[in-house]
Amino acid sequence: MANPLHETILYPDDSFPYIMYTHTLHTSIPEGRGFNDLHWHEELQITLVTKGKLIIQVNGIDHELETGQAILINKGVLHVTTQLTHEGQYVSFNFPEKLLSFYTDSAMEKKLCSPFYQFFFRFAGDQRRQGVGEAGIGHPLANEKEV
Repeated sequence: MANPLHETILYPDDSFPYIMYTHTLHTSIPEGRGFNDLHWHEELQITLVTKGKLIIQVNGIDHELETGQAILINKGVLHVTTQLTHEGQYVSFNFPEKLLSFYTDSAMEKKLCSPFYQFFFRFAGDQRRQGVGEAGIGHPLANEKEV
C-alpha cells in the first residue's frame, strides 16, 4: 500500500516544536519521510545540503542545490527530493510557523520575554514607588499608592 502524501510530524519536545532530520540516499534519522518520497506537511521546512548536490521538487518545480545551499518550503506544499549525489547528505528542519513568533507558553516566551517583563514591571514598580516614571516627579499620580 502506498504512503499517504500527508506527513504528520511528531516533535521530540512539544514545548519547543522543532525536529531535524538527516537524510542520505538510504537513511533518514530520525525515521521519517526521506529521499524520493513525495509528501506535504503543515509545518515549514528548511532543507540544507550538507554534502554533495541534490534536486528538490517543490510544487512541480525542480531546484538544484549544492553544499551550503538551502531552500525554505512553505507549509502545505508538495515536495520531494528526486536526485542526490552518491555520498550526498541533507538536513531538513521542520517547525510550525508559530515558532517564528512568540505565543503563550512557548520556550521563547518563557526564556526571552518573561524575564524581560518581570524585570521591566519590577523596575517600573520601583520607579513609581520612588515618585518617578510615567507620572514623573511632582505629578499628582507620583505619590499614589499601588493597588
